[in-house]
Amino acid sequence: DKMPRFKQGDHPHGVGDWELEELLGTGGFGEVWKARNPNLPNGRPVALKFCLDKATASVLRNEAEMLGHVMQEGKRQPGIVTLLHTYLSADPPCLEYEYVSGGDLAGLIRELHRPPQELGPRLVEQATEMMRQLFEIVAFAHHLKPPIVHRDLKPANVLVQRSPRGKITLRVADFGISGIAATQSLAQHGNAASREQSMTASVKGTFTPLYASPQQSRGNAPDPADDVFALGVIWYQLLVGDLSKGCPSGMRWSERLIERGMPTALIEMLRACFEEEASDRPADAGVLADRLAAIFRAASQTQAARQGVASDFVCIEGH
Repeated sequence: DKMPRFKQGDHPHGVGDWELEELLGTGGFGEVWKARNPNLPNGRPVALKFCLDKATASVLRNEAEMLGHVMQEGKRQPGIVTLLHTYLSADPPCLEYEYVSGGDLAGLIRELHRPPQELGPRLVEQATEMMRQLFEIVAFAHHLKPPIVHRDLKPANVLVQRSPRGKITLRVADFGISGIAATQSLAQHGNAASREQSMTASVKGTFTPLYASPQQSRGNAPDPADDVFALGVIWYQLLVGDLSKGCPSGMRWSERLIERGMPTALIEMLRACFEEEASDRPADAGVLADRLAAIFRAASQTQAARQGVASDFVCIEGH
């Protein structure tokens, strides 16, 4: 709804020698740019997050402090995008992050479902592996003391890193600023006049209310169960390929997923994420990670038992 503050080739004052190269994203708070240092031709690019809203510029300090708390735990969670430097005295204030080059999860979801395809075992496997990564990343934040609740988990805030061999690693961004951004978005999209804008945002995977728990929508205090709800929505979108859908309703959705190869145990996990009452959902992402690991173990034991029976049968026949 407005032109960017900066343009390609700019050297914003107060952020060192960085030269803006590509606009990565815009939002209610500001802009994120890919930048390079022209004095270091072989240097790595970074992502610069500028806060253009003077009334809420203090949230960048909150974000820096929160990520500093994460780093102080003595072990960095590689799934959280690394904060490299702060320029809080610059105008506008800015945070410098490592640059993750593979786009975001919204783009990956569109890629996985292009051309449109029926859900099958391969897609279920891919979605489950990505959710395993997200559960473990978010669980790290939930298990800090005090816990850190993201409150704006959505495909646009999950960055994709690809190895030369095509392996996909997910990285979560926007810890710290996200809860305030989500609150602003909920207020902005809470009236009928903004419905068209809301749907445009949802197709891009950035429509925050799709991922907000009932408690978050009512303005309750942050709780890890809010993130559990959002993780469930992301999981469902990975499976169906539709970024405009929030949590499903009725019964047929689960039947359709089972018909297309999703194990019942995973369906039950997914369904639990959408419970209306926060106390009925898994308490945090760590519980989700543990449950998924238990399902994997049970599946491995079942497969091993079947292979053992087959091996015994071969031995008996050979004897």
